[in-house]
Amino acid sequence: MRSGRPRGFERQDAIDAALQAFWEHGFENTSMADLERCVGVGRQSLYNTLGDKRSLFLAALRRYVEQYAQPQVDLLFKSSTPSEGLRRWVDEWMLRTPPLAFGCFVANTLASPLVSDPEVRAILDDHFRSLKGALEQTLVAIQSQSKQSPALEPKALAETLMALNLGRAALTRVSHLDDQALRQTIDHLLKALR
Repeated sequence: MRSGRPRGFERQDAIDAALQAFWEHGFENTSMADLERCVGVGRQSLYNTLGDKRSLFLAALRRYVEQYAQPQVDLLFKSSTPSEGLRRWVDEWMLRTPPLAFGCFVANTLASPLVSDPEVRAILDDHFRSLKGALEQTLVAIQSQSKQSPALEPKALAETLMALNLGRAALTRVSHLDDQALRQTIDHLLKALR
């Protein structure tokens, strides 16, 4: 057994390595021995620096939200127009080709027993609140440019888009979805805004 931290041990690199292990195998199927191997430190160093398996999972989930989920919100707000932001979000996140190799870490977590953990729920709730708010603001801005009353309220459409996104993300682990059919569904929903 190794003792101490190896030279060059970086906390963020360790969290990134753990994220990959949890993402690929799930919390239940990732052992502390697996985490030691992928992080490259002994068990005691792992505990001393990053805590137990649950603490490391929470850090990995926060990292995933920071690296993969927050850019969705940023994309909506940093595009030149609200319509462009929404179209880019649909293209880059909902219709990602190829899909993420192990599905979406958030969707995987939602389908696991960990979803009942209060800290896991808090991280996910914050992410969903942020994304839903960004989608809703974008949809309101698009709607304000229309001269017609919308068939769908922005709040309902934001929730629908989030549900479609998570459903697609969860299904990518087991099957390939028809992107063309999904695009047609999304286009139909977005027409209801105008």
